[in-house]
Amino acid sequence: MKRRVLEKAKRLRELREAAGMTQVQLYLRSGVSQNTISLIENHGYVPGERVIERLVAVLGEEVRELFREEDV
Repeated sequence: MKRRVLEKAKRLRELREAAGMTQVQLYLRSGVSQNTISLIENHGYVPGERVIERLVAVLGEEVRELFREEDV
């Protein structure tokens, strides 16, 4: 299970980088702290719905699919 979460975290980083953003730029656009973004990408932290919605607003619907409850 932890491996699947880390794969999802890696995909989030790929989406951010494909959008040409650093963690700080994503923070500035989404309002999700850079620390939280780092925890998600590097440590497999599973974000709550509010954080997911903010990331979706910037990076798109794939973020929501990454963190669907039944898959985490």
